[in-house]
Amino acid sequence: MSTKKEQQTTHAAVNGDSRRRQLVLADVERMRVPRRYWKAQWDLVLPLDSEHREAVGRYMRNIVANVQKGWGLHLWGPNDTGKTAIACLVLMEARRWGFSGLFVRSPKLRQVIINNEKFDDSHSWLQRAERVDVLVIDDLGKEYRGDSSFAERMIEGLIRERQGSNRVTILTTNLASRGLVKGKEKTLDDMYQESMLKVMKASIYPQPVKGYNYRTAEEAALRSAMTFG
Repeated sequence: MSTKKEQQTTHAAVNGDSRRRQLVLADVERMRVPRRYWKAQWDLVLPLDSEHREAVGRYMRNIVANVQKGWGLHLWGPNDTGKTAIACLVLMEARRWGFSGLFVRSPKLRQVIINNEKFDDSHSWLQRAERVDVLVIDDLGKEYRGDSSFAERMIEGLIRERQGSNRVTILTTNLASRGLVKGKEKTLDDMYQESMLKVMKASIYPQPVKGYNYRTAEEAALRSAMTFG
């Protein structure tokens, strides 16, 4: 569910009479964007000539139309290549155009749904995740898995609900769909039902993110800063 103010701004965006605006602290806090990504910058999406930079840049330039159509992104690739930062950039850009949004890590999503945790005074986390215009599910595939298939059914039900109401879902994960990778690398097909993957294919575009390791760069900067004399 969204607040009255969010409903008004979303209505404005859908009807083409919104104006791109600056984000305020309340925006990123309500969307639950992790603090480290509050000041993420498009200029730092690397490599500059990468396929993912071009594809996501095109998506963001057409953000209003893409949100209206309910078209999302499946950002997949190795660890530390900037998938989460890119997802947050898209989420924040959507908010600048008046759309509501939410960021949640997959392991936390499972926890808050099981515990029926409140998002705010009026709504549960599940209600919020179902109804925001743009939902980022970070680290898909890393949710806890016991003997039951609860995690798979939870994720599929949420994605299916959002697709049915024409809402955008953005996924970040190390996992690609089978056919997009070679060899014995684990895929989404190994962890989720075919029914979920079919739903994803209809509304979530798979985009590999690779070619630059941010962790290596951060470690080098840390070593440099901590070297004295």
